[in-house]
Amino acid sequence: MIAQMNKQEFDSLCDIALFNACFKPLILEYKNRMTKDNHSIVQELFYNELNTGQKSLFVFHVYYDHAIESTEEFYWWSAYYLAQPKIWSAIKRALTYFGDEHMYQLLTDTEFMFNKHNYPSTLAQFTVTRENLRNNEELAVAINSLYDSFNNRAPQTVKYISDFIRNNHTIFVKFKD
Repeated sequence: MIAQMNKQEFDSLCDIALFNACFKPLILEYKNRMTKDNHSIVQELFYNELNTGQKSLFVFHVYYDHAIESTEEFYWWSAYYLAQPKIWSAIKRALTYFGDEHMYQLLTDTEFMFNKHNYPSTLAQFTVTRENLRNNEELAVAINSLYDSFNNRAPQTVKYISDFIRNNHTIFVKFKD
């Protein structure tokens, strides 16, 4: 599940391309294993096979891919992962692993906002829809601000992660040279 490329390609990739290239074999393997039966068991087995760097890349990238799309997607996916404390904690740990204190704080602020509005802390209670934002102006203002911060911060987070990959390539990449 480790990315394979030659050293020249590795050295030539911009931050977002490297971020994506190291994630690609992980998500492909994950999707290959997913079935409707025993979804959570398969998910946990897959995750446990990853090294710490791959786990960190995987959980943040999955969140990032969804949350970056729009304010509504940021809102829904943040609430969804927050209702799964193990996953939310893993996303925050990933940011610590990669050394991005600012994005970590942004997620902590997001968590605080959801807690302030009494959002569900388990999937059993989860009834959040993207349309909820239209019905609560105070919530919409808070989410818009958090999303703007997320959107502005995300390129720097990708840079942190890509720099980490470049400095620790053996965790993520096997050179074909």
